[in-house]
Amino acid sequence: MGLTYEQIAERLKYSSRQSAHRDIHTALDNLVSAPAKELLAEELSRLERLLQGVWADARKGDPHKVNTVLRILDMRARYLGLYSPERIQAEVRIDDPIRVAQSIIEIAESLRSKKN
Repeated sequence: MGLTYEQIAERLKYSSRQSAHRDIHTALDNLVSAPAKELLAEELSRLERLLQGVWADARKGDPHKVNTVLRILDMRARYLGLYSPERIQAEVRIDDPIRVAQSIIEIAESLRSKKN
């Protein structure tokens, strides 16, 4: 409906704008996280079934199955966030600093005009 947090707080008898904001964001997070958790559980279950299918041959030393097991374990670890974040070094080249400065000024002016 396009209501502000203040309007929502007033209509729903919240004690403050912050309380309305907190509850709205909690509800939105739950809308997103519940399906994501369900999908994660489904994917982990699939990986477990795949792992069970190759585990015995991998334990016997089949190099192809060992590699498959390692890839499944790697994917499971990624899904579960077990790895530390990777550091990436990036280099940025600015070929035309005047054009970049003009773009920054235009963005700042646009933001300023939206506030007024």
